[in-house]
Amino acid sequence: MTDSKAQRTLISEGARLGEPVPRAVIDKATASVGIPRQPDSNTGEEIDILRRRLEDLRQQITTASHMVRDGARQAVGQTEVGVKLYPMSSLLAAAAATAAFTLAIAGLFPGSRRTRYERIFDDLRGLYDSVRDRL
Repeated sequence: MTDSKAQRTLISEGARLGEPVPRAVIDKATASVGIPRQPDSNTGEEIDILRRRLEDLRQQITTASHMVRDGARQAVGQTEVGVKLYPMSSLLAAAAATAAFTLAIAGLFPGSRRTRYERIFDDLRGLYDSVRDRL
């Protein structure tokens, strides 16, 4: 069974939230351990500072997102104007880009894959040709 007095003492002596954790000082000359006086901290001020920083970050993110959105809208508008003014050039540019993309993808894959039988036949043809050249 736990003693209610011991439990009450532990709870009342525990650290409260937001209190700074003291650092212990070990003095080797006197072989004593002590806790120096800790500066008072105002958690309310720290929370207010963090809130202001958070609000600044939100504002920066909002501004950056508006800039990106406006830039995207401007690029779309310029593309539409370019297509309206130069339809054939736009069509040729799109076809060239598609062809380049297709060739790039096709270049990633090896050409025709030969079976081991085809390789054996090629080796035999090479051997036959070399023997025939000797004669």
